[in-house]
Amino acid sequence: MGNACGVGRAIAEETMLEFEKEIGWWTRAEITNAWKRFEKLYNGYAEEFKNISNGEEFLALYDSNGHAKVEQVRLPIQYFMDNFDEIKVNPFRRRICEIFSSDQEQDTMSFVDFLDMVSGLSPKNPLNTRIIYAFLIFDFDQDGHIGIDDLKNMLDHYTGKEEEQKLSDEHKEKLIEEVFTELNKSKNSKAGLHLQDFRVAINRSPDFSRTFSFRI
Repeated sequence: MGNACGVGRAIAEETMLEFEKEIGWWTRAEITNAWKRFEKLYNGYAEEFKNISNGEEFLALYDSNGHAKVEQVRLPIQYFMDNFDEIKVNPFRRRICEIFSSDQEQDTMSFVDFLDMVSGLSPKNPLNTRIIYAFLIFDFDQDGHIGIDDLKNMLDHYTGKEEEQKLSDEHKEKLIEEVFTELNKSKNSKAGLHLQDFRVAINRSPDFSRTFSFRI
């Protein structure tokens, strides 16, 4: 699965400098730690599926110079959902992965995608940026606003989709009505909630900054 590289040498220096420039709120040590987490996940995936891969060779994590293949190596989103401890019990784990995946068609994530996710949702990232990510996650139909169907979908994710867990339609309608009333908007508005509305709602939620983030 590739050669073992010392801390600071797994990721090529040029690539590391690019990461440090793009993720100014993270240190080199944190980026290196993220690579180690990705490496552990990938090795676990290869070990788990080597016996059913029909002889398929798993792509080596490192090139001939011992540098991490930060974009070429990819993992299925489902594997992240099931094995990345920080999100595996999160009801929105699939949406989180999808938002940060650069290849949703293949349903996979590279290390660059993974790094975007863990740094983007880090509590060190400015709150306003995390609010934007949350807006994208809750905009299930990706139409640029959070409409009634998005809100119902969000409630189903929170409560579970099994019939015995789901809220009744009447209960969902009441909760959604309360959201729109709190924001002085009509529930019948086709525009739904735009980013500014969502930002106002989140700023009234003291738990958001604590719950919509994770450290690795």
